[in-house]
Amino acid sequence: MTRHLVPQPTKNHSRYDFAHREQQAQESASEYITALCTILMYCQFADIEERLLERLLSGVRDSCLRCKLLPKDDITMMEATNMATAFEKDNAHEAAHSPHTKRRIHHIQ
Repeated sequence: MTRHLVPQPTKNHSRYDFAHREQQAQESASEYITALCTILMYCQFADIEERLLERLLSGVRDSCLRCKLLPKDDITMMEATNMATAFEKDNAHEAAHSPHTKRRIHHIQ
């Protein structure tokens, strides 16, 4: 049986991808963090958590979330992940209950 080997990304290519990865328009914070972790596996950084936190702070889509995270000098990646998840849940809850939210009305004939 012949196995086809899938080449692993090189360290430099992975670091480039990691440095340029930003949160996509419809991507949740947890999906973004998962994508970063996937790339990070091949980067061979000495301090993985520190680099992941740096990338989260610079690549997160919502500037309000970034402003909440930036002042916290001693924040861990776990704390940042929890804050980002809670922030998105709060925003989704507010949007769902806002009187300014557009809602579709279906008419029954």
